[in-house]
Amino acid sequence: TVDVLRDKERHSGIRLVYDENAKPVFERNKDAYTLFQTDEVKPAVLFSIKNDEALSIQTTDFQTPVELGIRTTQKGLLTLQFSGLENFIDYNVYLYDNERRSRQDLHEKDTYVFNNTEGNIRNRFFLQLDLTGIDDLPTGGIIIRQEQNQLLIYASENLQSVEVLDIQGRKIKEAKNINSTFYQMELNVPAGVYLVKTGATTHKIIVR
Repeated sequence: TVDVLRDKERHSGIRLVYDENAKPVFERNKDAYTLFQTDEVKPAVLFSIKNDEALSIQTTDFQTPVELGIRTTQKGLLTLQFSGLENFIDYNVYLYDNERRSRQDLHEKDTYVFNNTEGNIRNRFFLQLDLTGIDDLPTGGIIIRQEQNQLLIYASENLQSVEVLDIQGRKIKEAKNINSTFYQMELNVPAGVYLVKTGATTHKIIVR
């Protein structure tokens, strides 16, 4: 489970359930939607995101990171608190913060305190359970995955820049000063072959 706290008081929480047969879309008998209150009684409402839908219970195979979002009007210090990690003692469990460009090992510390300065939170926090050897990449190793219209890039060392080019070499997207071993990029492009440059290394991907 994951809870969001403010001043040590729990405001809301979600459940993430590992299921190797989980589908990337909402499953009626396994997932549950988050019900937002229009009067915003709760200062901070935590939810996970699956197929761009907000969920309070989500089954996942953890083949791709799980995004965590927060709907809030509150600014200031908030805490994410993780429990049940003993069920994954044989795996590395990481929380990625795209704003800070940081990664926290949740087995080492199961709370994450951050300063929220912009109200609602999306595209910032991602939870990754290492089931695929990502943490054991050789030096200089890169893994690139596609999840719908998202490009997920894992590296054994901090990434500094990412470029996406079409097959003619024209630049489509670029990110600089990443300084993280994980980067997620939105990639809304037509089907075709593209090149992803991570520093001096170039990788070919196919968008279907």
